[in-house]
Amino acid sequence: MHKQHTQSAALSLLLLLGTPACLAGEEPADELVAAASSTTRPGWTRLVYTGDNLPGKPSTSLELTESSMDALAINGVRVPENTITPFTAHQVRLLTVSGQGQAPHTSLRIWFDGETGTVLQRDRLKSGPDGSRKIHRYGPDGATRVRLKPAGRAQAQATPATWTQRKDKVYPYDLAAAGCSYVTVPALLLYAVSSAQTGNTGNFLCVFQDDTLYRVWLEPQGSAPVAVDYTIRSGTGERRVTGEQMLEKIGLRIEPVSGQQDATGFELLELRGEIALHIDPDTRLPVGISGSRALYRNINIRLSAVTVAE
Repeated sequence: MHKQHTQSAALSLLLLLGTPACLAGEEPADELVAAASSTTRPGWTRLVYTGDNLPGKPSTSLELTESSMDALAINGVRVPENTITPFTAHQVRLLTVSGQGQAPHTSLRIWFDGETGTVLQRDRLKSGPDGSRKIHRYGPDGATRVRLKPAGRAQAQATPATWTQRKDKVYPYDLAAAGCSYVTVPALLLYAVSSAQTGNTGNFLCVFQDDTLYRVWLEPQGSAPVAVDYTIRSGTGERRVTGEQMLEKIGLRIEPVSGQQDATGFELLELRGEIALHIDPDTRLPVGISGSRALYRNINIRLSAVTVAE
């Protein structure tokens, strides 16, 4: 199994140092600070983001759970592993990303190595008449993709397990030549930042999106007071955090490994362009994400709820 435990000291210092957050005149979120003290897992198990300046104020939830390698054999779908050497892991975690109140519904499940952040498998399911399911499996030498679609109207109305229209594809890459020890996917950048864990040999991450491998730098862009309004849920109950927090702004500098592509296809929670993460330096909590979406520019997706890791 290909593992690398090297961490980026610069990112760790960036996330652990800084001006303390102001929680509407209260003390910083002690439960989050304590939960974030581990460098191998974030202090949260669930995040909910809301796009206040988007039509309908859509929400997206991210939930972390424990899993296993056995869960990667989903509904008996055969993943063409013979063309790559797939990653394996002893400590498998699952990140589930889903939109709330959106139609057609799209859900995303990402299995990854909880020790290094290495992505193992990505399963994206889109419902509806034009639905599809894409399963990516990752290794050090490339990724395989299985795309499933309904063969007709009857299958489209049935469960995705009945879909028979299938297309396989292989995307080779060379992580060593790219300067990385592992590969990840955009949604897992929130996990990496929250846990102060990068696991690569440089100051960037190798991130696979659709058919392209990118180098992504997490660059500090200063700090500023930002208005916040979110609920912290823990085993002792709930409390609301409002007011201003001093947040670190981490910009994503995105560069395709191959010079034949550009960075326009890269997206994080459907945001593109100049993407930035806004981080609470005490808890390493990603309180906001900014970027562009379709016809909308300068979009800010704010944290509306967080569940603390027990």
